Amino acid sequence: MGIRNLIVVMLLITGILGTALWYFQPRPQIPHPLPVPSGDQEIAWIQTSTQITAWERFVGGVQLVCRKVKGVSVDDSRAFLEDSAAVPELVIRRENVAGALRIRWYKLSGSMNSQAWVDALSRRSPAPIAFIGGSSSDRAFVLAHALAEKKEWNGPRPAFLITTGTATEYAPIDGQTPEDLIKIYAGRTFRFCFDNAQMAAAILDFISQSPELRPTAKKGELAQGIITSWVDDPYSVDLADQFYLQTHSENNQLLRADRFQFHYSVGRFGIPNEQELNVGQFMLHKIGEKPNYRSVVILAGATQPARRFLRGLTKYAPLIGNHLVAVSGDGIAFNDIYRDGDVKWPIEDIPVPLVFFTHFNPIAWDKDDHPPLNRPSSTDDILLNEEMFQIILESALPQGQNFVSNADQLIESFRNRSPSYFDEHGNRLGGRGEYIVVVKPNLGVDRIYPDATIEVWNRGSKKWWLVNRLTKAD
Repeated sequence: MGIRNLIVVMLLITGILGTALWYFQPRPQIPHPLPVPSGDQEIAWIQTSTQITAWERFVGGVQLVCRKVKGVSVDDSRAFLEDSAAVPELVIRRENVAGALRIRWYKLSGSMNSQAWVDALSRRSPAPIAFIGGSSSDRAFVLAHALAEKKEWNGPRPAFLITTGTATEYAPIDGQTPEDLIKIYAGRTFRFCFDNAQMAAAILDFISQSPELRPTAKKGELAQGIITSWVDDPYSVDLADQFYLQTHSENNQLLRADRFQFHYSVGRFGIPNEQELNVGQFMLHKIGEKPNYRSVVILAGATQPARRFLRGLTKYAPLIGNHLVAVSGDGIAFNDIYRDGDVKWPIEDIPVPLVFFTHFNPIAWDKDDHPPLNRPSSTDDILLNEEMFQIILESALPQGQNFVSNADQLIESFRNRSPSYFDEHGNRLGGRGEYIVVVKPNLGVDRIYPDATIEVWNRGSKKWWLVNRLTKAD
């Protein structure tokens, strides 16, 4: 073959390969919001495409409300679709009222991120009256910024309803200046969970009132404690900040907690990483200096690192639970302790009293055990969805009136609720309604017994009251 022919062949092959690569390369996904029928209003539920369980629990919360409110119905025939790329929706109507409220799940995946959906929905007429999102602090941060940066909408700018993003101040990158999450999209953001500052205050208030859990020290001294946080988890960093502020405030008469930060949260199932091990050994030494008093370890993180750290302590001091109480926020889930406890939180291997937070009652199982409140799965998430939709319904479709016609009216309704549900910034009001879970291993003076109790407490207007007490075998 001559050189000229060889060059021609090579050019043909290159062209064919280039065409094939162009043809088969993945195309950027383009968001396509559904149209909104005349007279209807839409709320966009923004969540990753893999969160089918979260959508199921949200649908369950809506169904609970519609069963209880006379004249309100929900069409959920398109709530669960076979096509994973389709947009599921709920359609809520009230008797003798024109129009409907449509709640649609716009899925996050690939290039179809929060910013892309905000851009697409802002151009459609009408725009949504609200976005529901922020199932975690990082997602709430991203969506809040996307909404804040979008200035032009077909109609008033929508409300942003945060579900379980709890960070008070959030910085996605270590060293970055934290931002007040509720103020990023100021004046139009409403949070239906408690934030980290409220959780820290509630936890410390609870243990201060419990003789079995209250930290103790020599007369005239504050009890000792440590705060652990993991730098690669911004939620953990903020929760630790809030506990630190509480334990170093002028009014604090409970304990003084030193703070320890771990650079990473990677580790094995039950074996602490090197940094966790070093801090654990330091803590064992400090507790050993005051064996007749009760200390506190504040685990500002998720289940896995918290379990690993405590397991490191009990390996060297199995009965340390007689002199130590562990507390946390909502990073430890009730399901991890009760339903999945044999795997995720084996109490016999971690015999330390544990106190953690939930936003709603995690054991509100129906007496008849009918779905969706069926035992042993926790109920706090579905009750949050129920209360959130109850407030949305009362605000978007007031009794005896038509649907609100835009986002401004919805926001005004949220602010003018009586009694108030949100503070002036949009945070859920605290001081009552918080729930605390207490895990109490059965510890003797010289041995660990195989049983344990799990208590759920609720904060009333003046004190905490016991909701129920379970045994580990229940």
